[in-house]
Amino acid sequence: MGNIESEHPAATPDSPAPSPDLTPAPDTALTLTRRDRLFLSGCALVILALMTLRIVSLRLLRPPEVEVLRSPENTLAMRVEINSATWVEWMQLEGIGETTARNIVADREKRGPFQNVEDVSRVRGIGDAKLAAMRPYLQCSDCDK
Repeated sequence: MGNIESEHPAATPDSPAPSPDLTPAPDTALTLTRRDRLFLSGCALVILALMTLRIVSLRLLRPPEVEVLRSPENTLAMRVEINSATWVEWMQLEGIGETTARNIVADREKRGPFQNVEDVSRVRGIGDAKLAAMRPYLQCSDCDK
């Protein structure tokens, strides 16, 4: 049996420490064997086949599209009470924007309640044509009959 010091020479403070060789040897580089390439090719083919099957099933087996038919006669029968409606309610009428709606409410507050539906035309921005378009949606329960 030999001396331990002779088998493992002690490093002296002046000598550099041996560095481990981290570069792989050329024969240990990553190489795929034929068996590995066949396995990866098989996995890729299975994934491709599953994706194709899913796309085909979505195209062929999807439920039919639902077609909603709406007739213009079935519009909402909304009525605006001319002496109590807020500007937001007035804006629900076709052709009435925020400014006109606010003008209607301001006119009603300044000059008093409307006596009938035709009085709405006293508001700036409401002409005969606009009043005629709105008339089916206007009501006045406290107006003179």
